[in-house]
Amino acid sequence: MWKATIPNLHINTLVTNLAINIYYSDATMFVYPQLSFSKAVSSVEKDMKEDDVIGKLREQLPSDQMNMMVDTKEHFQVILAKQKNFKPFGELITKFTAKEKSFELYKITESSPDFDNYLARVQSLALWYIDAAQYTDNADPLWMHYFLFESKANDAGDGSRVYSLAGYASLYKFYAKCGIGAKLLDTIYKDLCSMKEVLDIT
Repeated sequence: MWKATIPNLHINTLVTNLAINIYYSDATMFVYPQLSFSKAVSSVEKDMKEDDVIGKLREQLPSDQMNMMVDTKEHFQVILAKQKNFKPFGELITKFTAKEKSFELYKITESSPDFDNYLARVQSLALWYIDAAQYTDNADPLWMHYFLFESKANDAGDGSRVYSLAGYASLYKFYAKCGIGAKLLDTIYKDLCSMKEVLDIT
């Protein structure tokens, strides 16, 4: 289960110490928002109306994925139980181990309704971390996607695996057949690595 915290959301409300924790199911990427606050209504503020915080969060979701946000903890627990049957989309291209954990990398080059819905849910993560983030146009065949999952043995002991999303990358094939895209990226990396002030490239 993933958790994103929004400590500085600027919403005019009748509360103080507003905290919003957004929980994601770590495989299927459904969302459960949890709000906590201290009540602070004065006699002057009685005519004020609270903002619909959950509604404002829902406005940021893909228009065709409004059901990705669940309203109750009980519903979210049902989703967590169901996601044990989740299978990654695409073609498995490699497996590796890091820090005693097993990972699998999948590549997706063709769109489908189920994958498009899944991708939209995953891309909603960017909204909390990247300013002006946008969803990709899945109808464009030049997009390709890589999904990295942590793979663990199922508690059922039947040999099946359960998955947790560990990372993803979306690539757009701007340059066709010339082979200059890889050279462009490699050159940018080398230039950035030569700068002493650069600690990481993301």
